[in-house]
Parts: sequence; structure tokens; C-alpha cells
Amino acid sequence: MPKTTARKSLAILGTRGVPARHGGFETFAERLALHLVKVGWQVTVYCQEEGQPGSIRTDRWEGIDRVVIPVGRTGALGTISFDWRSVRHVLQSNYDLVLTLGYNTAIFCAPYRFSRITNVINMDGIEWKRDKWKTHERLWLWFNERIGCIVGNHLIADHPDIATHLATRVSRDKITMIPYGADPIHAANIDDLQKLGLQPFNYFTIIARPERENSILEIVKAFSRKKRDSKLVVLGKYTPTPIVFIVKFSTLPVPR
Repeated sequence: MPKTTARKSLAILGTRGVPARHGGFETFAERLALHLVKVGWQVTVYCQEEGQPGSIRTDRWEGIDRVVIPVGRTGALGTISFDWRSVRHVLQSNYDLVLTLGYNTAIFCAPYRFSRITNVINMDGIEWKRDKWKTHERLWLWFNERIGCIVGNHLIADHPDIATHLATRVSRDKITMIPYGADPIHAANIDDLQKLGLQPFNYFTIIARPERENSILEIVKAFSRKKRDSKLVVLGKYTPTPIVFIVKFSTLPVPR
């Protein structure tokens, strides 16, 4: 969408879109977009719609412009198709700034350089090291990490170690580290805790996908090494629907 002369404009790419229903990047995109709209920015978020391929359409949600791109494929191939169509749409538009969340298809960002479009890339984690990917997928991610470091005008890291890793690729002057944040909780209803047999301020929580790199099993084993007065709550999608399970010190055998 064309920018207005009175308002700065930003396009956010790389997520499934808003309102957020998937993961951390979607939540970040929603929160950032809502904040910037509130302070006077024109914000456009590119949204992936799985199902049948079709024409790009636009609408608005909570003051945010949405560019909805239908894709006929699911999984990685659907994401690649969505990212490429998003970039092509950006090249035909006129934004002050582009924010790309993730580097999985950073090669598609190369045309921004030729079009003099400022593109900031949030580089996410070291995806190509994850065991969940096959060899050719890891090579693709490694390649795009390198490309993202080159073609991005500026890089965002969400952890000091990620910033250190990226600094082996480009100058630190090109990297800004912005850690994850959360709203402070000043008051909360404890009824749900009591239903689970939990006491306020007397439990630990893991909220994560059940993937090897999240070290959930290692955390549970470490917690179970000795008797504790507190409990460990693990929240995640371990069945077709999200569940909660609670670990006491006696849940697992104590490792010798």
C-alpha cells in the first residue's frame, strides 16, 4: 500500500500474520504494529493464508493494514511461496522501512538493495544447527543466514550469544541486540493454579514446543535429581491439544 506523506510507513514480513495465532514472531508483529499505529505510523503486515491459491487482497485489523496472500501449499514450500509473493508486492509498493522477521528466505531480500529499500532483518536463532532439519534444509538455512547478513541494512539479535555469532559474519556496528520482553503482572486470579494443585510463587514453568533443542527432557531430569518443595509445570502441545503436566521430585527416577 502506498505511504502517505504525513505518516511513516512500515511493512512487516516473515510471519503468518495478525492477529497472532501461531508463535513468537506473530505475537511480536502484532504488538509492534499496534504500538506503532498508536503513535502515528502506517503499518502493513503481510499475512499467509493456507488453502487454495488466489489473488492478493487487502483489509484492515485494529488500524493495521493487512496484505493477505493465499498459498496452495503447506509447510516449508508454502512459506517459501508466501515469502516470495510478499517481497514482490513490497517492490511494487512504497514503504519507508521493511522489517523482515527471520532469515529463512533471506535470498529474496536481495532485490531490496537494488531498489534502495531499507530492510531490517531480525535474524532469529542459529536455525541451521538444529537437528530437526534434514541435510539439504540445513544447507538452505546456512546459506540464507549468510545472505541475510549481507543484504540486510541492519540486523536484530534477540540474545547476546546470537549477536556474538552474527558478529563473526558482519561488523558489530550492523547488529543491535534487543532481548525478549513481557508485560509485568501486577495481579492475577489464582483459581486456575488451585485447580492444578499449585501455590503462587512455589512452582517453576516451562512453556515451549517439545523439540530437542528446547532441552525439556534435560530440564525435567535436572529438576528431578533431588527432593524439592516446589513443582515444575510443563506446558506445551504434547498431544493434538495443548496440555499441562506437573513434575514433582518423585516423578522420575533420580539419576545416579
